[in-house]
Amino acid sequence: EEEKKESEHLNSEQAGRIKQLEEALKQSKADAHQLTLEREKFVVEASNRDGEA
Repeated sequence: EEEKKESEHLNSEQAGRIKQLEEALKQSKADAHQLTLEREKFVVEASNRDGEA
């Protein structure tokens, strides 16, 4: 019975950790997407400036 409780506790901790990691991954993907958009905007603006010079 004690082992079962311990096992359930560990499973619960692992499930919580997995959820944290999934949230962090989701945020990282969103950040990467935002940075990609900013980079593309910067490249377009830079090429527009170069074309005007």
